[in-house]
Amino acid sequence: MWTDVGPHPWPGAHLARMELQVLIDEWHRRIPHYNVGDLCDLTYEVSVAVRMTTLPIIVGDGAPPSP
Repeated sequence: MWTDVGPHPWPGAHLARMELQVLIDEWHRRIPHYNVGDLCDLTYEVSVAVRMTTLPIIVGDGAPPSP
C-alpha cells in the first residue's frame, strides 16, 4: 500500500498514483517481454526529490517475461 510521507500531504498524490498505475499497466500490455539490466548502470539525481535519470532496460524476445 502506498503511504504519504513528508511534512504534509500532497493534494496531487492520489492522481499521481493513478497515473503511474496506468503507465505500468500499459507498459506490460504493450511490452510484455523486458528485463531490467545491470543496476550498476543506474544513475540518479537528488533535488527536491530523488529521481532516476537512467534505467537500463532490455526489451524484446531475448528478455524473459517480467514477473
